[in-house]
Amino acid sequence: MVISNKKELLELMAQSGGDHYLIYATEELKDDREVILMAVKNDPFAIQHASERLRDDTDIALLAISGHGTTLQHLSDRLKDDKAFVLIAVKKNGEALEYASENLKDDKDVVLTAVKNNGYALEYASENMRNNKEVVLAAIQKFSGAFKFASEELQNDPEVIDIYEKQQDIEDEKYNMRSEEHNLYF
Repeated sequence: MVISNKKELLELMAQSGGDHYLIYATEELKDDREVILMAVKNDPFAIQHASERLRDDTDIALLAISGHGTTLQHLSDRLKDDKAFVLIAVKKNGEALEYASENLKDDKDVVLTAVKNNGYALEYASENMRNNKEVVLAAIQKFSGAFKFASEELQNDPEVIDIYEKQQDIEDEKYNMRSEEHNLYF
């Protein structure tokens, strides 16, 4: 099945409330700004079906990353290296850091924003950032499991170890409280 009629495609997408018909669209329709805007409004991940040209369109890209940060993976290399775009993406979902340029994986503002959203994002930070105490502490305070992504030097730092152990205790306590609440119902 190939959809080559723009009106038909727009109607199908409007009726279904989704973008799944976009995979059947011609390359010409995947390069049509109106079609892609509608698709991305319905589902930010529709950006993956857009033409290379539209994956570099700032309006469409902003709509996609505002909906879900990890859509950054489908954007152009230029936008993956645009600090403003990447900050929006990692603020929405810290794990979007995985798709940022190497340059921005070494940018303290970007990495701090990412790990404050999701400590696990430390996994995608540069070696330099994994050895930055402020970044590592922010990640661990969000999620103790981020400790394993810290540099060896910081994994042996007494202050980092102390924060890690305290965060583990907090997470364990939350888990135990949830378990107790769950047991009340059974």
